[in-house]
Amino acid sequence: MENKLKTYSVAQKQLEHKNAYEKWTAEDDERLEILFYVRKSVKELSILFERNEGAIRSRLKKLKLREKYIR
Repeated sequence: MENKLKTYSVAQKQLEHKNAYEKWTAEDDERLEILFYVRKSVKELSILFERNEGAIRSRLKKLKLREKYIR
């Protein structure tokens, strides 16, 4: 298996997205669910949570919010 080196650091990512790589709290999850329920976009959520869009999509998937609210 090939060992890939990261081409960025956490500090570099946090310059662009303040909360990049920070743990999600129960309060974050609750707020994310509420905002997702009222149809905030991934882009809007990314700005509100100061995380990249991939992190938002991953959290939505982990919490199964699309399955819960989109039918």
